[in-house]
Amino acid sequence: MCLVLLALTGALWNLPFVKGETCNTHLNIRPVVDISSSPENNRLPTGVSITLTCTAEPRTIDRGYHDRWVDYVEWYDPQNKETGVKCLQPSNRRAHKRKLSCPLVLKNLTVDKFGRYTCQAGNNYRNHCTRKSFEIVIQGPAPELVGVPRNQSTDIGANVTFKCTATGLPKPNISWIKNNDSFALQSNPRMTFIDNPHSLKNHKTMQSQLFITGVKKEDFGKYRCEAKNSGGKNLSLPAFLTPKVSDAQKPEIVEGPKNQSVQIGSNATLSCTARGLPRPTIHWVKDNASYPLQSNPRARVIPDGRTNRSQLFIMRVEMEDYGKYQCIANNSIGRSQSGVAVLKKATPTPTSMNGKPENSASKTTIVAVSCTLVAAIICVVTGFVWNRRKNRDKEVHTTLRDISTADDDLL
Repeated sequence: MCLVLLALTGALWNLPFVKGETCNTHLNIRPVVDISSSPENNRLPTGVSITLTCTAEPRTIDRGYHDRWVDYVEWYDPQNKETGVKCLQPSNRRAHKRKLSCPLVLKNLTVDKFGRYTCQAGNNYRNHCTRKSFEIVIQGPAPELVGVPRNQSTDIGANVTFKCTATGLPKPNISWIKNNDSFALQSNPRMTFIDNPHSLKNHKTMQSQLFITGVKKEDFGKYRCEAKNSGGKNLSLPAFLTPKVSDAQKPEIVEGPKNQSVQIGSNATLSCTARGLPRPTIHWVKDNASYPLQSNPRARVIPDGRTNRSQLFIMRVEMEDYGKYQCIANNSIGRSQSGVAVLKKATPTPTSMNGKPENSASKTTIVAVSCTLVAAIICVVTGFVWNRRKNRDKEVHTTLRDISTADDDLL
C-alpha cells in the first residue's frame, strides 16, 4: 500500500503545474514563443475565418536540458478564458518535440470574437511560462453619426449639454472640438465629457455627452463631435451655442488691417481683431474673393482664439500678391467687414555704386569734410597771395629808397 502511495505521489510530482499557472516574466528559464496567422493580415471583416498558430521552444541555452523543454501550449480568448485545444507533449518522453506548435482555428468571425488572443507556453518548472498576444481587428467602414449635437441658446451661468451618438465596427471613439480647436475644451475646467458605451446594448454604438457647467461668454461658439475607429473618421456639422437674444452682439471689427508697402521677396503680415457675442470667426478676402488666398501656398492665416485676433501672413511676396485685402467677422447674429487695406509695391531705396543703400549720416559727414577741406584750401591760397603781395610791396619800397639815396649822392 505504501509503495502504491509513493508511486502515485511521484507521478503527481512529475506532472507539470499548468492549471492556474501565472507566468513570471522575471524568470529566465522560459520558452520562446512566436505566433503566426493565416491570412497574415490581422484586420478582417466579419464572417471570415483565421488560423492562429503558436510555436514554442526552449531557449538555445536550455536545449540540452530535457526538463526545460516545452510541456504545453494553450490559447486564451479576449475574455482571458481558455479556448481551443490545449497542446501537450506525447506521454513517451522519447517522442517529445523540441518545438511544439498549437493551432487555433476561428471560423466565421462574429463581432464578439474580435480582440486579443493570448498564447501561453510552459515547461516543467512552475511559473516558468511565457505569454504572447495577437490582436484581430475588425475591418469596417468609417463610423456613422446617428445623433449629432444641436444648436442651443442659453443664459450666462446656465448649464448646457451637447450629445453625440455614433455607430461602427469596431466601436468608435468620440471626441469634441470647439471652434476648430480641441485643446480649448481639454483646458477648460468647466467642460466634462461623459462616454456611455454600455447604455446601448450592442457592440458598435457609442454615445458621448459634453457637459458645460456655468456658461461664460467665452463658451459661446460652434461645437462639433468626431467619431473615429480603424475604418476612418466622421465629423459632425457645427452646433452653435449662442446667448439669449438680449445678450447677443453682432461682430465688430476692433482693429482692421493697415495699408502696407512691401518689396517683392519680402514678407507681409496683416492683422485683424474683432469682438462680438458669440465670439466671431474671422476670415480674409483679397480683391473681394477668398479663392486667391485659399489657393496661395505662401499665404497662411494665424488665429489667436484668446484675443480673437487673426493674422494673414504672406511669405516671399510676389507681384500677384499686391491688391486689396479685407477681414470679415461672422457669428450667429451677423457679420462685419473691415475697411480695405492696400498691399502695394514699395519704392526701391536709392543705392550706392556698390549696390548698398547710402547712409544719410555718411552723406552729411562727407559734405562737412569736403567743406572743411575747401575752406582750408581757400585760406592757404589767400594767405599765400597776401604774403607774396606784401613781400612785393616791400621790395618796391626798398628799391625806391635806394634810388633816392643814389640821387642824393649825385647832388
